[in-house]
Amino acid sequence: MKTTPKTPHVFAVPPRRRSRKPTTVGGVVGYVRVSTREQARTGYSIESQTADITKYAADRGLTLYGVHVDAGKSGELPPHRAPALNAAVSQAIQTGSAMVVRDPARVARQLGRGQQVLDILTRNNCPLISIELGLDSSAPCGSSMWFMCFWTAEQTREATRRNTSGVVRFLHSQGRWTGGSVAYGVSVDGRNRIPNQQELATVRRAQELRKSGASLRSIGETLLSENHKPRIGDKWHPPMIARIIATETPLEKTI
Repeated sequence: MKTTPKTPHVFAVPPRRRSRKPTTVGGVVGYVRVSTREQARTGYSIESQTADITKYAADRGLTLYGVHVDAGKSGELPPHRAPALNAAVSQAIQTGSAMVVRDPARVARQLGRGQQVLDILTRNNCPLISIELGLDSSAPCGSSMWFMCFWTAEQTREATRRNTSGVVRFLHSQGRWTGGSVAYGVSVDGRNRIPNQQELATVRRAQELRKSGASLRSIGETLLSENHKPRIGDKWHPPMIARIIATETPLEKTI
């Protein structure tokens, strides 16, 4: 009688482990992060986060070894570009303490960064704790909850980016200015982009000279002799001439 060989499992099934109690620590290390825009929008100031961490330690009789601050740092930066985050993780490991933050977004808004921090703390038996959500990575399912928080933050960030990009494209199609540099041939009136007739005349003249076979350098010299001046500086450079000639058609479509 033929027997059908068993199909090996694609994924190894980890052994079932007993639920563990949260790790007991005698001290905490605080980490504070805020970007300029986020601080203005939500009021998550450095002072208020530091006060929350200090109160957390005092209420539980824990030693606060230090509070490390990354001011004006994005939560998407890799850990090596967040010096205070590195310092907080290192001190937590050296003192055998928990690393405490106000909320998961302080640690990371990107899954890879958050998982990297969580992994190194977990390997060294140092809990990662969120005051606002009451998360403790050493508690049962604690690491999984942190993982979900990092994943949710990343997805929310990506959705915001897509929505913002769509809004910017729509506003551009309506002739609105959304910030940043303004193309040659365009002026800003309040929040609206309007044609700059003087600069558009310069663009048309440059295009005419180019069609007649003139070089970019000679076009610049001719424009200056005819009192067509660049927006910045007192001399036309070949890359500037090439740019304004190439961007005339898109400008006319968007205005």
